[in-house]
Parts: sequence; C-alpha cells; structure tokens
Amino acid sequence: MKIDCTVKYTLSQNAKKAFTLVEILLAMGILGVVAVVTIPPLVINYQKSQYVTALEKAYTAFNQVLNQMAADAGCVDDLKCSELFANGTTNQTFGDEFIKYIKVIKNCGTSTGQGCWSVSTNVNYDGTSITDYHFDNSSEYKFITADGMSVRIANYSNNCTQGGINSSTGALGYMSQVCGFIVFDVNGHKEPNDRGRDVFHFFITNGNGAFLYPFGGKDDNFTGSNQWWNDAGRNGCSDSEKMGYYCPGRIIENNWQMDY
Repeated sequence: MKIDCTVKYTLSQNAKKAFTLVEILLAMGILGVVAVVTIPPLVINYQKSQYVTALEKAYTAFNQVLNQMAADAGCVDDLKCSELFANGTTNQTFGDEFIKYIKVIKNCGTSTGQGCWSVSTNVNYDGTSITDYHFDNSSEYKFITADGMSVRIANYSNNCTQGGINSSTGALGYMSQVCGFIVFDVNGHKEPNDRGRDVFHFFITNGNGAFLYPFGGKDDNFTGSNQWWNDAGRNGCSDSEKMGYYCPGRIIENNWQMDY
C-alpha cells in the first residue's frame, strides 16, 4: 500500500510556522514595556500642544480686543490716550468695558468666591510647589469665556505710566508703559491649574502700542530687575528653576513651544 507523505510534510511545515504560547506571552510583554515607555511622553506632549494652542488663540484674540478698544475710544493703538486705565478707573470699570468685546458665559466681576477661577493655582509649572493661590477670592475682574477659559484682569489705574517708572529692560521697549495685566487659565477649572502649564500671565502694555507682553519676556523689568525667564542669575522657567510665572516669555520666544 502506497503512503502519501505530502500531507505529513505540509502539516509539519505549518506547525513550524506557528507561535508557541511562551513566544506570544513574551511578545506581549515586550509590547507592554514599549507602551509604558512611549505612551506617557506622547500623552504629555499632546497635552502641552493643546495648552499652547489654546494660549495662542487667547493671546491673539485678546490683543485684538485691546486694539479695538483703543480704536473705539478714538486712540488707534494707544491705550494711554483712551484713558481706560486713567487715575480713578478700577478693575471693575475696565473689565466691564472689556467683556463687551468677547463672549462670556459667566461674569464674576470683582466679587469673590463666585466660581470664575479654580480654588488652587500652583506656583511651579510641574505642580511641585507647596505654595498655591486661591485667585477666585481676589479683587481682580474675573470671568469665564464661551470656550471655558477662566480670565483675570487687573487695572493699575495709572494711565500706563507707573509714576514715571520704566519697567523695560530696554531690549524691546514694550514694558516702558505698563497698564495692567491679564491671566488666562486656558482650560478653566480643569487640572493641572499650574502656572506655566495651563495658567499664563501677561502684562497689558502700551510701549509699542496696545499689546499683551508675556511675564518673563526679554523686556520684562517690572520689579526693577531683569525678569527674563532665561536669566541664569534668578528664578526662571527652566529645568532647574520651575517658576511658571515666567514661562509665557519662554513659550513665545521659543516660537510657541512648551519645551519644558
């Protein structure tokens, strides 16, 4: 009787091509390790890009508002001329004018504890500082925009002169006239609520026209000393000095990148 060996050979060859259970488990383990190593950084980088995108959108829109407010007051690109920050004006008076130009879903004005801001904002961009602030209890003008961003505005009520003090380092001249400041929490109450991560500070300046200038920018000399984020001689926004207060300057000067 003749035996056909072809089938046996084919089955034997197919068996050699199959993975054993041990090999499958080993491959899954390797994939798991790769996922643990690569996915968290990808998620973090995605979140950073989302924060920066929201910040750039707010920055552009609010600069346009400042310029439009000046123009409507008959003072093209000149906030000092508009007297929106003149002596006798307040956070309330300026805020009431400002929100006429944007969509707001909640306006807390200068009232405290109304829920327009998160109850805790961390100082460091990585959340490591034990110091935080309850800005919802501040007397600044506070509101939430239609896209869920929390905003705080302060009016220095000095007609952008600061008593003749020049807050510019001389590098750019924006800070030669400072009128107030604006703070954005680009995702509102959502975490992390860290300065430099989702919370960003900008001066309202008039040195080169109506313009938002970032805290920590190269021209920032607000306290009478260089406040540039990259100054090695002071607390800044770096890997070693994680003061989120100064990170907006780094983001903008690095072409809208949160590279920290």
